[in-house]
This record gives sequence, structure tokens and C-alpha cells, in this order.
Amino acid sequence: MIYGGKDMKKVSRHMKLFLGLVVFIACICLVKMKMFAADSLTVGEDYLKSNMEMSLYDRLGRSEIELNEPACRIYDAIAKKIDVIDLSDLELKKDDIKPYWEEAISLDPLIEESYNGIKYTRVFTSQDKLLRLKIKYGVSEKEEFFERYQKLQSAVLGYLDKVENGNSEAEKVVYLHNMLAENVVYAKKLSDETYESTAYTAYGALVNGSAVCDGYTYAFDLISKYVGLDAMRVSNQENTHAWNAVKIGGEWYFVDVMCDDPYIAGEDREGIFRYERLLRTESELRASSDLYSGEFKYEKYIDNFGYKFSNMPTGTNSVQAYDNGYWYVVGNDGKSINKLDIYGNFVENIVLLEDGNISAMSIHNNRIYLTNKRTLLIYNTTLKTFIPMSYTPADYLFCYAVYLKNDTKLVLYYLNSETNFVAEEHDLSERLEVGFIKNKDGNIYYRYDNGEYATGVVDIKGEEYYFAADGCMKTGYRKIGNKRYYFDPESGKSMTGVYNTGSYVFDFQGKGEVAKGLTEVDGELYYFHPQDGNAMKGLRIINGKKYYFDAKSYKAVEGFMKIGNYTYYFSPDTKEALKGLVEAEGEEYYFDADGCMKMGYRKIGNKRYYFDPESGKSTTGVYNTGSYVFDFLGKGEVAKGLTEVDGELYYFHPQDGNAMKGLRIINGKKYYFDAKSYKAVEGFMKIGNYTYYFSPDTKEALKGLVEAEGEEYYFDADGCMKTGYRKIGDKRYYFDPESGKSMTGVYNTGSYVFDFLGKGEVAKGLTEVDGELYYFHPQDGNALKGLRVIGNERYYFNDIDYKAESGFVTIDSNTYYFNPITFKSVSGEVEIEGNIYRFDVNGVLK
Repeated sequence: MIYGGKDMKKVSRHMKLFLGLVVFIACICLVKMKMFAADSLTVGEDYLKSNMEMSLYDRLGRSEIELNEPACRIYDAIAKKIDVIDLSDLELKKDDIKPYWEEAISLDPLIEESYNGIKYTRVFTSQDKLLRLKIKYGVSEKEEFFERYQKLQSAVLGYLDKVENGNSEAEKVVYLHNMLAENVVYAKKLSDETYESTAYTAYGALVNGSAVCDGYTYAFDLISKYVGLDAMRVSNQENTHAWNAVKIGGEWYFVDVMCDDPYIAGEDREGIFRYERLLRTESELRASSDLYSGEFKYEKYIDNFGYKFSNMPTGTNSVQAYDNGYWYVVGNDGKSINKLDIYGNFVENIVLLEDGNISAMSIHNNRIYLTNKRTLLIYNTTLKTFIPMSYTPADYLFCYAVYLKNDTKLVLYYLNSETNFVAEEHDLSERLEVGFIKNKDGNIYYRYDNGEYATGVVDIKGEEYYFAADGCMKTGYRKIGNKRYYFDPESGKSMTGVYNTGSYVFDFQGKGEVAKGLTEVDGELYYFHPQDGNAMKGLRIINGKKYYFDAKSYKAVEGFMKIGNYTYYFSPDTKEALKGLVEAEGEEYYFDADGCMKMGYRKIGNKRYYFDPESGKSTTGVYNTGSYVFDFLGKGEVAKGLTEVDGELYYFHPQDGNAMKGLRIINGKKYYFDAKSYKAVEGFMKIGNYTYYFSPDTKEALKGLVEAEGEEYYFDADGCMKTGYRKIGDKRYYFDPESGKSMTGVYNTGSYVFDFLGKGEVAKGLTEVDGELYYFHPQDGNALKGLRVIGNERYYFNDIDYKAESGFVTIDSNTYYFNPITFKSVSGEVEIEGNIYRFDVNGVLK
């Protein structure tokens, strides 16, 4: 007998008391179990924002949500872009899934509004047991759906940046009303090609910028969710028109953005807003149009996160307890404990005892307090080890219950050898390891002197650490409430400085604070979002100044940066995009009021520059700006007047420096500047009716007798080429009427006939030219005509071409005969062509 031969009546009496106490304690345990039992799953922020952009997630104001298991799986599948969801282990009927689907979809308002949203098909057995869900996207390709999701997300953020400027609910409504009215076009005003199904959605309104009344209202409702407005859609009885209701100061008002769109009334949309249907009462709205007749139908988006699970675990032993979302049930072997989730699904088996059976158990804060009928043991489920303490009463028969009063006080109930019930209190703090503790899995915990484990953000010896609800130290980035921390992966200490969390970059400043706005850290400039502190990248306008933050390091860049089609220069000192004339790397550049590099010709103040079209550098030299030609000298200066550049001569206007073209008189000298190159020409140039010769050396138009290209030409005092006969000084020339060249030979000038010999010389006296005989005046060289006695010889020169005649010639009724060879007149008796003629001494025929 285990009672050692005691009186059976006494044993029986004590046994009745014992059994009564056992029943009492069991009832207490059952009540306690129900108090601790959770029938829903709490989902934290990291899970919820897996798909949502962080700033959108923050604006929803959700830190954690109770969510059913099927809804969890659905949301997780969508976030991970999984097409098939296995639900075969949940014992659901095919018609059970709808509320869970709506529950999951409602977590992220963008999902439902991303074009046609997401649908599903069910796979079930012949007994209607649901096996799987297949997700169907509202567009042809899954990736297209998520691309549309991202576009809608970006569009929503763009609206939020302005709508959130409103300080009150009413101001936010006005901002939202105006933005939609200004940016969305009524789709039925557009062509048939543009008017498509997206016009009935928020996607059509916010991304495509075109919608019908449905699209306007869904867009208004969607943005309202993120800015803290309580809004809903309203339609008339016939469903021919829709608008919005919004709660302001506890009262409902109506807003019809579409009907306030100036475009509907054919008005200019730019900066004009109509407020005829903004924040109107029901009576005011009904009085404004027949659109609002009949009964109003109100539609509220699904926004219910309160689904509860009621599944209770089924144990394999009557000894069971609940703690932190899990059931612990002693196995049939009496030596081990099965850990189950709140739905009764097996999680793991915890082997505790090699001998004996577990007779009583209590669990709190991840510690199992148990007895094996004789000894009190404590097992840490997180550390997965027994805490180094055990206790066996000195006088016992049976340890039947443990009760934890708090984290340091435990009561052990047992039956002593006298069969008396004993309640023995124990102080656990004296037996517990304190400080930082690392378990066999490498997880770190911190236990206080009172036995409690640190949880949350705690200060330990001047350093902050973070421990999860189970006491396990967590490192890396953590958002705790509205605070943000970065805990060192090695030491676990809260760190300060800039850290990339993987999804975001923050400048952690300690105590959960992060930098916001433009911030310098260790000599580097960053820009952190003014609301959530996340480091921003790309081109940003901050206080009217532009900065560019690198996509990898998030640091403000310096120097030249091409962004899209524009080049900027970011100051090495302030990191802002500089404007105006900028000296960088020893060169001058010009940036407009937006900080964009400008090339080509620029007049800046009273200075003129030419910036290279490729490099943007201020260049020197002659450049055609398209409208003007300048010789840029640098530092905004341009040449003026007659200027030689690279061996070429130009003439720049004395006042504005613009290169001049055409014929110019400069300092009394003529120059001609080409109409295309603006260079001074050289050589012959016909300008209008005049021909000029411009010196290859000085480029000026030469005057007077000029030798060019081996020929002589003559130019008057204006530099104009002259042709024909010219007496220049005591020289005589004949310049070809076509070419202007100085000619040689016999030419009739009109008044005179000369034999031009070149170099201004003319023949004089009796002269043979090309077999013809002429007689030129011995002094002036003018050709003479008629009968001439030259050296006692007579010659006759006709009055047409001034050539000496031969043969018989009658002059003043006297007949002469001139020798065909010598052209001299003959005298005496002469035989001519077989006839004898007699001429006197003067050559006259007798």
C-alpha cells in the first residue's frame, strides 16, 4: 500500500478530500485554460507590409491585426505571388472560404483596386471539402497585375503628399476633391479608344487619369483610407450615378467630385475648381440635381479585422496548459509534452522526463513548471533546457499540482506522509540564472534578479536592447510602436548612425528616434522622409533646392550627374544643384533655374558665353549660335572690331560683338566677310556690279594697280576693278573688259589706238605687230593714220584699224603704190603684175 499501512477509514476520508481538491484544481485549470486560450492569430507589421510600400502601410495605422489562419495563408500567397494555396489541412467546406478571402483582401486596399482585382477558383472533393484555391488575376498576366499594383501605389503616394497637407478633416477633403477634379478627366468625354473598363475603378482615375463616376468615388474612398477620413460610396436607387459620403466632426456630408470637375462643364481646368457639390447636406445635394433623387444606397468597404478562431486543441492527456498562443498537452506516455498551435495543429514534441510520469503542469512566459509525482522541475521552452533547480519535498506521498502565483512565487501542492494536504511556497528568484543567457540554439535572453525575462526595449547598463515577447533578443531593424531602432547583429545594442535594414535606410539617433529631413551624418548628406524617416533616393527638391541621392548609398552626390535627359552639377560643399554660372573643375558651366545644364549660346547679364554642346564647358573661339556669331574670349567677354582668330580675319560689331558679314568699311578700308563663315575673304570677289580684290595678307580691298595671280589689274579709289584703257601716271594700260587683266597688243580705246606692251608701256614709232605695220606717235604712242613720211619714206595707214596699207591707194586724187613687203611707197619706173608704171619722187603715179 502506498499509504504505508494507515487506517483505511482515514485514508478513505483523506482520499475523498484529495479527489475533491483534484476536481477543484482541475476546474481552476479549465477556467484558466479558457482565459489563456486565443481563438485568433495576431499578425504583426512585418507580415502585413510584405507587399505594401512602407509609407502607405504606416498611414493605415496598423501595427498588428487578429487574423484567421485561412486569411493568413491567402494574404501570404498574394504577397509572395503564389498561384495555388493549399488549404487541405484546415477541414474547410467549399463555401466556407468567402469571409476568409474578404478578410485577407481587405488588409491591403490597393489589391482590390489594382485594375480588376484578384479572384479565385476552388478545388474541392465530392464531399465539398475544400482542398486548394487557385488565384486568378484581373489581367492576363500575373506580373502585369503586380506592375499595375506598383503604379497604383505610386499614384496614391503622389496624392497623399498633397492631401495630407490638410490640417483638419475638412481641409483634407478639399485637397482630395481639388486634386481629383484637376487630374482626372471624365472618361465619356474622351474617344472610344480611351474609354475602357478601367474608367470604373480607382486605377483608372489615379493612374490613367480618366474615369466615370464609379472611378471618381472609388479613388476618393481609397485615398480617404490613408489620410484618416471616414468615407464611403453612395449611389442612387437606379444605380445610374455614384458619389461619396464623408464624416466631418461626427456628421456625414456628401461630395461629388465628378460633377464638380470643370471639364464636365466644358470649362478650362487649369487652376479652376467648382465647389457646388462639396461637403453638402442631403437636402442641399437633392436640391442641386435629379441625379440625387430616390433612396440613397450606402456601400462600405470591407474593413473587419475581428474574425476569431474558436478551434480548441484536442489533447492526448488530461494534463494540459496554455501559454503565449500555444497549447501544451502531456502525451499518453506521460513523459513528453506535445506543443500545439491554437488550431490544434501539432508543432513539436518536447521530451522532458526519462523516468516517471508528469502529474501536474503549469506554464507561464515560456517556462513549464511540472512534477513527476515527487519532484518539482522547471523547463524553459525557449532555452530548451531545464533551469538548474529541482526540489523534492522531504516528506511526501504524491505531488499533485503546481500553481504559479507570479514569476518568482510558485506553490507546490502535495500529500505528505500523514496524508495531509500541503501547500508549499517557493521563491524562484534564488534559483534562477540571471543576466544575459544563451541557449543551445544560440538565442540570447536577459533574466532579471526577480526571475523575469526582459521583453521589449530595455536599458541594460546604459545600453538599449530589444527582446521579443518570448524574451529572445532580436537584432537588426525593428519598428516598435512608432519608434524605430537598429540593434547590432553581434552585440544586440541599439545603434546610432545610418544603417540599411534591407528594405529601408534610416539614421538611427537612439531612443527610437530617427532623423527626418535633410541631415548630415559623418560629413555625408542624406534626406530622410519627413514623416517616416526612411532615406530617400533619386532627385529631390527640398526647400526649393535640388539634391540627388545615390540609389545604393543614399548619400547626396556631388559633381556632375546626368539624370534622364538633363545634366546637373551638385556642389561639393552643400550638395545642392547649382544654378547660373558655375566654375567647376577649372571650367565654367551654366545651369538654368531648375539646375539643368544648358549648352550653346547664352547671354547672362551683359556677358556672352558659348557652352560646348557635348561637354557643356564654356569655350573660346568663333561659334555660330544660330542667330549670331561671336568670338568668345572666356569669362563672358567677346571680341569686338576687326579681329584675327586662328589666321582668319573677322569683324565683330563694336557694341555687341556680333560678327558682321558682307562688305564693310573699317578705318577707311574695305573688307568683305563671307555670309556663312563670317571670315574675311581674299582674292577676287564680285559684289553687286563691282569686282574687288581682297589682299591675301591684309584681307583689305586693294586699290590702284595691283599684281595678282601673275597678272596686273586696276582698282579705283573705292577698290572697284576698272577695265578698258587707263592712263595711270605716265603709264598706259588696257584692261580686258571681261577679266580685268592688263592686256598686250593693239587695242582701240575708243579715242585712241595703242600697242600695249605691258607694265604700262606702249609702242612708239613704226612698229610691226602680228605681221601688220603700225605707226605710233613718237611721244604719246597713239596710233597715227593717213599718209606719213617716216625717215624719207612714205607709208599710208588706213583710218579704220590704223594698219599700213599695200598696193595701189588713192589719196586726195593721187594714186600711190605701197610695196606689199615693206609697205613703203615706190618711185620711178616700176613693173607691177607685168605692167610698167611710173611714179614721181613723191610716189605719185604719173
